[in-house]
Amino acid sequence: MIKKIEKSIINKEFENLCEDLVIQAKMFSFLSPDNCEEWSGMLIDSSIDSGDLKTEYDRSNIHRLLRDKEYAQSQFYQSYINYFILRLTSVLELYLKDSIKQYMKLNTDLFVKGLKINRSIEDKDKFISGKKLKVFLLEYNKEVYVDILNQIARQYSKGNLWISKFKHYTNFLEVEITSEMNGYCKVLDLLFKMRNDITHLNRHLDEKAKPVLKIKDGFVFDRETKLNESSYRKVLEYLIEVTNSSQKMLRESHSQVYTKWSMNPLKITEVYKEVVDKYRE
Repeated sequence: MIKKIEKSIINKEFENLCEDLVIQAKMFSFLSPDNCEEWSGMLIDSSIDSGDLKTEYDRSNIHRLLRDKEYAQSQFYQSYINYFILRLTSVLELYLKDSIKQYMKLNTDLFVKGLKINRSIEDKDKFISGKKLKVFLLEYNKEVYVDILNQIARQYSKGNLWISKFKHYTNFLEVEITSEMNGYCKVLDLLFKMRNDITHLNRHLDEKAKPVLKIKDGFVFDRETKLNESSYRKVLEYLIEVTNSSQKMLRESHSQVYTKWSMNPLKITEVYKEVVDKYRE
């Protein structure tokens, strides 16, 4: 039985993601070669009815997905695992950006910190243009306000792999990356490498290395791994474990942020006024 993913208390979207992924994972675990054979038969019949395939067709000439049920099963499994990786990594990135914005709204000192860092660096490295900042300081404008928040959030969640994103994030929020969190980051880096491999199609036949996930009992998963019911479950258990570890890490960073920075909910216009006044001090 595939384990349940622990519910997250930190982000509703992340919690919903977890529920979606585990239910879908369980549904896919019931997929059998016979299912694939049945579906291919239905598609072949439909193609004959529509005239796309002759009644007397040569089975050896149709697509492998329609004539090799074990191969079709493996491809379905691969597709779902790819989806799991893409969805999880995307929501993790979104969490970093969204949480920074929420923290800045609840603590204007953090907001001002982002603006003052931008002011202190060279023009070529600035992430908020002088023109945009001038408009922001002139008067409250919701569109400009949101844009400034987004630019600061992007600046402190940027990076190719997870560890670089998380280091930017924790440095800005003054959160300590514990040894346990660092271990989680290393595992997530593997997942982000796999995500980049899935999305970037600039592969070469002579490449010597491709991203792999070391699951357990010596089983290794990469983009070409052939999967059956047993190996699929191993990969899904691994991904669910990584998801739970991610939640644990984000809970810890969230707790540190709330210990370090006092949070005070204000109206948007009140946040804006405080930020401008502190920035001009």
